[in-house]
Amino acid sequence: MPDDVDIVPAPYGDLVAERSPVAHLLAEELKAPGPEVQMVLHEHRGRYSFRQEQRTPDTPNLAKIQVGYRVPSSAWGIVVDRSGSINSMLKPLQQGLMAVHLALEELELPHRIAAFEGNVELKDFGDTSPMSRAFITGLQGATCSQVMPTLRPMFEALMARPEEVKVLLLLHDGLAHDPQELASWVREAWCIPGSFFWSIYLGNNPQEEAAMRGLLGVDRLIACWPVGNCT
Repeated sequence: MPDDVDIVPAPYGDLVAERSPVAHLLAEELKAPGPEVQMVLHEHRGRYSFRQEQRTPDTPNLAKIQVGYRVPSSAWGIVVDRSGSINSMLKPLQQGLMAVHLALEELELPHRIAAFEGNVELKDFGDTSPMSRAFITGLQGATCSQVMPTLRPMFEALMARPEEVKVLLLLHDGLAHDPQELASWVREAWCIPGSFFWSIYLGNNPQEEAAMRGLLGVDRLIACWPVGNCT
């Protein structure tokens, strides 16, 4: 890619320290409830109970077994806008992206992050190095809003994962430059069981918001003005 759209790593300590409390709260919200368990009598496995041995000498232990549901595994993909217009709200974008990244790290959920418009990777699924933090902090707006060159490879990478649930987030500040291709892809791709796609619109333009809802679907867009609350 041309040098003028490369992402230059930047010192990330301050941003990580600032967003870590928010990331922990987000992780608590995202954390799946633990599976339901019950205690059963067992000959040798589990916790020994003298009282239980008196009652049932052949099964003196109490062992936990899982009952009910099993929490499915999940993988996450994040596609982030870095068009020139995003520079007006670059700090909130970096703050939000870092918080999500740290929350997924805390939960040990595999995730990949890529930026417009040429599928520039900030983090791969198996990458546990701090470079992803440096790339998030160094994110700058420098391209156009061509969504599909990054969104399609992210979708393919997610679908190749072994996890049962796939979640894709698109962070952007306005209309895509390839709206028809995006709308067609949404109709075709997101009918697979276990796959979820949400677009997070960073802006407060009602016309843009309505247009993006028309492209992506009413239930797939979250409008979020960076200095206010999400709706």
